[in-house]
Amino acid sequence: MILSTRNQGQKHVLHLLLIACSPAPTYVTNEIVNNNYYIEGDTGDTGELDLYVGAPEPTLIPENMTVDVFGTDGNILYLSVDPLIVADANENWENSYWGWSGYLYEIGEAAGVTLTNDLVVVDGTSCDSPDDFSSCSDIASYGPVEFHIAGQSTGVAWENLTIPNIAIDMDEAQDELTLNGTEYLRFNNGQVGSIFREAVALEIFTALGYPAPDTSFNWLMSNMWPEGTKVPYTTVQPYKRDWCEAHADQLGGGCTNMWESWGDITPDWIAYLGAECQVSECTNTRLTEAAQLIDDSLYQPSFKELTGEYIAWDEIQTQQCIDWILWIGDDYFHNMNNLVVVERQDGKFMMLPYSTDISLGQEWYTNTELYGWSAIPTGCQWDNTCWADTIATCQSTVDAFQALQPTLILDDVYMRLSDQNMLRSGDDERYTVLWSWLSERATEGVLEEELENYRPSMRELYCGSNDTGTIMDTGIVTDTGEAIVDVAAPAPPPGGGWGGGDTGGNWDPCSL
Repeated sequence: MILSTRNQGQKHVLHLLLIACSPAPTYVTNEIVNNNYYIEGDTGDTGELDLYVGAPEPTLIPENMTVDVFGTDGNILYLSVDPLIVADANENWENSYWGWSGYLYEIGEAAGVTLTNDLVVVDGTSCDSPDDFSSCSDIASYGPVEFHIAGQSTGVAWENLTIPNIAIDMDEAQDELTLNGTEYLRFNNGQVGSIFREAVALEIFTALGYPAPDTSFNWLMSNMWPEGTKVPYTTVQPYKRDWCEAHADQLGGGCTNMWESWGDITPDWIAYLGAECQVSECTNTRLTEAAQLIDDSLYQPSFKELTGEYIAWDEIQTQQCIDWILWIGDDYFHNMNNLVVVERQDGKFMMLPYSTDISLGQEWYTNTELYGWSAIPTGCQWDNTCWADTIATCQSTVDAFQALQPTLILDDVYMRLSDQNMLRSGDDERYTVLWSWLSERATEGVLEEELENYRPSMRELYCGSNDTGTIMDTGIVTDTGEAIVDVAAPAPPPGGGWGGGDTGGNWDPCSL
């Protein structure tokens, strides 16, 4: 039986009445874009608003769908949207601060709730040919779902020929609606890091035993784009309660609270972070306590011991190491950005990898160093014992990374994309560059040599001696060839100046 999305009746009546009163949008007509994923089509010349142009016809009710959107690639999601609602979503997004620098691929949380008219989903595994919907047995209409335009420096407004980041919440308009158990989905456009980097980086985290989101590659279609346009996206599982439950054994028993923002875990940032709860409701009490303790303990030689009740140090140090290995520089450690904080059931806090498309040699963050500049890594780097533990953690992480043969993960991603006909112009070249970068990074001796450069703690570097009294070599040689090994005065720490103090407005953390 065919269930037409155009005749579902009452639940769309109000929306259709609103559309009838809306001015007709301007559409690109008879447009031919030769970029491997556009199917030549004609939007027509009647000027009438068709919210289902080129959409697949449903064959099942949602309750009978068994689609696994993260377990399989090549599923097709058709977003039927009113262009006026899309305009609202674009306005909510407002990315004027960052701007946009260009595309790799072309077509040739919002303040308010924005809903699709409909979401039609095709189980790609049910199709003999994904380009012929009549060959697909499992297609369902889910009705209105919430969507919003996402992303900052990687984002773009949704227009007729743009490829935005899109996030979906299935049950905002219909309580308890899911896509076969999945409530939240995020579709990343790959415009900065290519379609490879996000998935490859997150799969490396997972392979190294660090909790990370699931990813897959799926097609998006919409009446917003020229008829027949299918855009391949990296689909990433958002950090929500269902993700926490699936990874409870890696999270000290699960998530008590979870926040996603930018900034730091210090008192001056906590208002921003505490307002961005990622589960139904968060309690910020322990987060506020942790922020104050981190701030009070900063630069203390026993920072790790002082904060051990609150910080999951094994995980913090492991993530800092992986971010260094993979050159993930737009992160909490190096840029106070893309910060996801979990308060675990055991009461400790850890971070999670997020927005990892800026990685693996991407030009915005090259040569990402191990040293970090936000509060937690800074505190550890001024604690000789803590930093020695970080170096030891990195040594074992490097060994595990090399044993992975990470180029095999990239090879697998490439073949998955190729099997779905999702590779686009330039992707073969991008794959080759990435393969060379990963191969070099995993070559024995490369990371080991680099790690040696990071062995000194900040206390050792800036204060001139370590706890054993060994004088550090300054690297300065006099005209007579004599090495200067003592350090008369420490340089200011990262962030500028020593700040505060009793004499001249300065204080010396080396005296702590």
